[in-house]
Amino acid sequence: DEIIAEIRNMTGNTPMLPRWAFGQWCFEEFYPYINVFNATIQKYIDLGIPVETGTTPDYHLFTKEVNYTPSPGGFEKRLTCAAAYSELKNEYSELHQYTNNRRPCIPTYTNYPGVQKFGTILIAGEVKPDWGNLKAQITAGINLPLSGQPYWTTNIGGNLQPDPNLSSFNELITRWYQFAAFTPILRIPKPDRDLLILKKNSEPLYEAALKSIKLRYRLLPYIYSAVNDIALKNETFTRSLMFDYQKIEKVHTIDQQYFFGRSFMICPVSEPSAAKLPVYMPEGSNWYDFWTGKVYEGNTDQNLDVTIDHIPVLVKSGSIIPLATIGSSSTDSLAAPIEIRIYPGNDATFTLYEDENDATNYLNGQFSKIKIDYVEKDKSVTFGSIEGQFSGMITNRTFRVVLVSESNGIGSELSDKFQTVNYKGKKIK
Repeated sequence: DEIIAEIRNMTGNTPMLPRWAFGQWCFEEFYPYINVFNATIQKYIDLGIPVETGTTPDYHLFTKEVNYTPSPGGFEKRLTCAAAYSELKNEYSELHQYTNNRRPCIPTYTNYPGVQKFGTILIAGEVKPDWGNLKAQITAGINLPLSGQPYWTTNIGGNLQPDPNLSSFNELITRWYQFAAFTPILRIPKPDRDLLILKKNSEPLYEAALKSIKLRYRLLPYIYSAVNDIALKNETFTRSLMFDYQKIEKVHTIDQQYFFGRSFMICPVSEPSAAKLPVYMPEGSNWYDFWTGKVYEGNTDQNLDVTIDHIPVLVKSGSIIPLATIGSSSTDSLAAPIEIRIYPGNDATFTLYEDENDATNYLNGQFSKIKIDYVEKDKSVTFGSIEGQFSGMITNRTFRVVLVSESNGIGSELSDKFQTVNYKGKKIK
């Protein structure tokens, strides 16, 4: 963390992206006509799939980059994007400097030092849809934040034509969705391999992929709070295990497990018909299976059962996870009750961050924070007084506190058993 913070201090700190950017959204490149774009979103809405109804207004800058032609003499193809960045960075800077009513959200193929300071998202290049490339995308995603760029996105199902002999293509798409749900940015893939196609081809695989998308929307309070830590504390969201366990030699070769924020450890499945997945549980904490509540001791190797329904997701003991009521998009259920899951075993703290969801007023202190503390000794939970304010702030809200066990607080659905806290903006225990 200290090294990455230093990189950003030298080349430029990372701003927050708008809240919608952390939902599921369509990428304009895949939709040549606006009516096709709108029709796709409407199909998602009709099926009750949470989705953002728009896309980035900064796509034109991506188009300029893609269509950039070097000067006579030219560059090798691999250098063209860097050259394009040299030409476009003044436009990036002007957008970043003079756009106050919204936050820039610029797709780019370039990961040149300093590009993160303009509100960019690193887009994966040409990716062939096969299991080897899914595995490679996981490894690349784990390593990428070491450059200082926290915002990146994978091409679900690749973006090149699949091998017609790949019989496990639909399973591959499903596993890719399950991985992508735990990446910084979740883009809808090309229309020939998206959720709607999966629904036509296999209802069970469609349901499995849909489950990962809904979990993504459940976790938006957790994700958005972590994004604020990126912007204001120079933290990193998707984290190699080496960030926290560099002294443990065996984690140096683990490239298929990573942290998603401070509390989640994600273990994607990147082989077809997998029934088991070897997972290392780092020392210093116990680890809860998110789906079952089963607890694993730290510093152990486990061979976890795998089903197509989900990928293994572990939560560190001593964690507090807020889960949202799912709406149709990232912002239409903000006032609904929030489930607060407590993963016991150690004391825990979490700060719930909220703001206007877009615009740059957060840089002027217009945001709110609620600190939540859990004490293991007496199993008590304290909600601190709300700090800060912004236009449209929700002061009174309902929290549903859940102490996780194997019988409660498991999986992606909200829990049946909880203790209600009617929060009025003042400290309450």
